[in-house]
Amino acid sequence: MPNFNQQAGNSPAATPSTPAVDTTPSTAPTPAESPTTETSPTPATSPSPARLIISSLPFHIGEVGVGYSPVTVKAKGGVPPYKWSISGGALPPGVVLSTGGSATGKPTTVGTFSFVVRVDDAAGAAAGAPSSILVFRQLKFTQTKATCGNSPSSCVLPIPYTGGVPGGKPKVQATVAAGATIDLPSPAAGCGAPVRTATKSPPPGMTTSASNGVMTLSAGPANQTTWCQWQGTITFVLVDHSPCGAGMLCASANILSVLVGVF
Repeated sequence: MPNFNQQAGNSPAATPSTPAVDTTPSTAPTPAESPTTETSPTPATSPSPARLIISSLPFHIGEVGVGYSPVTVKAKGGVPPYKWSISGGALPPGVVLSTGGSATGKPTTVGTFSFVVRVDDAAGAAAGAPSSILVFRQLKFTQTKATCGNSPSSCVLPIPYTGGVPGGKPKVQATVAAGATIDLPSPAAGCGAPVRTATKSPPPGMTTSASNGVMTLSAGPANQTTWCQWQGTITFVLVDHSPCGAGMLCASANILSVLVGVF
């Protein structure tokens, strides 16, 4: 009878199946890389405002009874808007400073007025600076008519005046009125028989000056060589020196008329 017993070890070994390799690229999405964690920037600190200072105080001189030409004070730094005031001293009576920084008005009193200007900003900061305003009265002669020259002497005439910039030296403007004459020596007899001629010029060598409230006129005597006699009326006006600005009454409020006769 056939023998069906076989050793297990003699049985042929089963060859394992080799799995087929799929070369088709996978369509599955590649997992995204985890984003790198970024550090949030530290919020920037707001810069502090610049220090509050007063940058301009353009005050100028004033004149009694004349409108003060408006000026605007200025500041920089701090936190606008600004508020202006006077924290010490006083402006000239009649002049005011608005909270917006404009100075206007019409001075009523002569003098030098010193004060401290203050500015406050919206953050509570404050700054101050000193300034001053000089106020003067318009120039004016104390008299309007005079006579000068007692022949054959010279003419020396002091005429007081008031007002003007304190310590100033006003200019003197002289105008010869119509009808003035000058006697010139004749070729034959000199000043013994002079030739009278109309003139628009003051006596030769005449000088004028004004300071400290007095205008002084000086004329003659005639030298009897180039001129023999001068007669006529001269009018005088005083004009304040350079600090008297535009819009002010720089010339004297009245005119002085002097009858002059020198030889």
